Amino acid sequence: MATNPVAANINPGGGLPAVLNVPARSNNPPAAPVFALTPALLNTGFLDWTKPENVKLYTKAIEKLDFKFEGKPDQVILLAQATQNRAELYGFDRTVINIPDADGTMRHLIIEHGLLSYEDTRIWAITNVVAQENRAAQDNMMLFQCLFNSVSEDVKKKLIPKSAEHKVNDTTIATMYYKGLISTVEVETKATVAFIRTKLTNLKGKIKEMNFDIDQFHSYVEQQVTSLASHGKISEDLTVYLFQAYETVPDDEFSKVMRMKQSDYLMGVTDLESKDLINYAQLGRLG
Repeated sequence: MATNPVAANINPGGGLPAVLNVPARSNNPPAAPVFALTPALLNTGFLDWTKPENVKLYTKAIEKLDFKFEGKPDQVILLAQATQNRAELYGFDRTVINIPDADGTMRHLIIEHGLLSYEDTRIWAITNVVAQENRAAQDNMMLFQCLFNSVSEDVKKKLIPKSAEHKVNDTTIATMYYKGLISTVEVETKATVAFIRTKLTNLKGKIKEMNFDIDQFHSYVEQQVTSLASHGKISEDLTVYLFQAYETVPDDEFSKVMRMKQSDYLMGVTDLESKDLINYAQLGRLG
């Protein structure tokens, strides 16, 4: 027979209803939500690997990038962009990407790797990563594993003889490994800067070599400018070199438009930076 919930709370003697056994309410307000751009940025301290959510974070953080780095010059920009994106998602840019140079100036590894020596990164690693029980040490390991998982077997073989350059007291340093990946494409010396500048002076020959493919040509120019910037340098005459290249394009309408733009530039009618000229040429070619 079913029990009547109302009758169950009436005293058998006919008095007042019995007091319901209701759990007491907590007076503590619910915890306020914590804002973070990504889940990995919620915790700035070291990660407890006994917690499943942290293990999942680790597994995702070390996944290979969305392309395989094969040591090709045109992949340097892709490597930089993909690594930067991973660093922002998992907070590596807070812990292991910004490193002081010999003068104490903070340098962004991905953007300014040419301004950081191996000695700079070694000194930084000894203080912040090696034998440390902190988030930087964990992030260093995750970034290294991510990079290692993202390179081809040929590149890995090239780096084996240089493995000692990427370690401090048997700890692999991700920033050193990143510089090692870049070194498979370019040698980070003063000669590198001179070589890049020389290539930029010959854009007229390069665009012809590329059969006047504007998209491919602009990608090539961007690669050289990015490499130059990583060494803290710029090409002050890049706009002039670009005009020289555009003059050779066998397209009457395009050539006419670019000659008019060059005339305005030389006469001082317009102040044209190289990036603006590239955008203009891109639109002119498409039009």
